[in-house]
Amino acid sequence: ALRAILLHPEVRTRTPVVLVHHPTYHPSSRVKALVEGLHDGDGLERDLAESHPAVVLHGHLHRRVVRRRRGHGGLTVIGATSASLHHHDMDRMAGYNLYTFDDAGKLVTTTAFVLDEATSGFTERAVPETIW
Repeated sequence: ALRAILLHPEVRTRTPVVLVHHPTYHPSSRVKALVEGLHDGDGLERDLAESHPAVVLHGHLHRRVVRRRRGHGGLTVIGATSASLHHHDMDRMAGYNLYTFDDAGKLVTTTAFVLDEATSGFTERAVPETIW
């Protein structure tokens, strides 16, 4: 059903933003893939790549990261941390992401705002990016 929606002419003129709990990619460990993976993630990525550019937002891993998939058009998969997780790793510390799109609907920036325990405020931070 999602594939049919993504192929609709009106939708193809836009940037689909899809929210899922589990990431679409599989962790390298087979056990982690069974526990943390989305079993039909590869198919979802293929369908989204046909309507590129597309953005997938996910949680579950509680790690901020932007992943761009080689060979999948303009597919960008972005992981977010928990809004309440206290962690020593700033890429996992509580916070939120802000996504900026241009007038054409293309994702321009992803900026993290990370909880600063000392001030109880938020500090702007770049989101780590990988290409896989």
